[in-house]
Amino acid sequence: MKRLVFCCLVVVCCAVLTGSCGRSSAGIAERAAHWWDGVDFADTTLTGHPEALEERFAAYVALLEDERMDPAAAGPLLRALLGRAEANEEAFYLFGELCEKYLYAPDSPCRDEELYRYALLAVVESDRLDDYRKLRPRYQLNMIGRNRVGEPATDLTFVLPDGGRSSLYAVGAEFTILCFVDPGCPECGEVRRALVRQRVVNRLAEQGRLRVVALYSSPEEDEAAWRASLGEYPDGWIAAYDAGAQVHYRGLYDLRRVPCLYLLDARKRVLCKGAVTAEQIAGALEKAISR
Repeated sequence: MKRLVFCCLVVVCCAVLTGSCGRSSAGIAERAAHWWDGVDFADTTLTGHPEALEERFAAYVALLEDERMDPAAAGPLLRALLGRAEANEEAFYLFGELCEKYLYAPDSPCRDEELYRYALLAVVESDRLDDYRKLRPRYQLNMIGRNRVGEPATDLTFVLPDGGRSSLYAVGAEFTILCFVDPGCPECGEVRRALVRQRVVNRLAEQGRLRVVALYSSPEEDEAAWRASLGEYPDGWIAAYDAGAQVHYRGLYDLRRVPCLYLLDARKRVLCKGAVTAEQIAGALEKAISR
């Protein structure tokens, strides 16, 4: 129920903004710059109605993520908001939580790690938190900096069903879908079946332009469970096992949720990071081949 309310709140805010904002990028930027005018962040009653504050914040995020908004301006505006919120300890914590919920949670419809990075910078530089409470945001900053869209993905090695070894960069294809999975995971099965239903995925795979690497990586290292699940993968997929759980212990990829999908180009540059649905991957593929 909370997930449904959260998504509906974001959708409603986006719809309202689409109808009420000026069509120009300047109009969007102007509105975002003055969105919090008149709000006294030092007022201790500000957080007395968190639902109303969250609704206003959701609408603000919709403004920052509007396609007409200059991304170079959106980040500093969010960072400035956290700076103003420092006047009120409770408000500062609440806005930090809202930034994580809307911009970093894997299942958020408006997840934007690059925008969230600006919020994290404000948090780690704040005097409101001691070093201990900055450990988590600093870790998140580190993970956001890994495998960013447009940059080369981190290479990794894995075990194949025949016992041989290969690596991500050894996969020769115009596009590679790196799909982190767990044996017996219902959501992983749903994503696997959804990928098979995507026409663009099937078309590129049939043309030899796309490969899918389904990688099981877990500190539990249950190789027997992985081998028992091999028959679930479609022909042509590379079913792989992360022996030693290097992805986790070396922090190579941010696996806050499984399944977790990445789309890479021929040079293994990241086109889509941390997707949780086949539709997100298909959309990124369509965008890539239309360029």
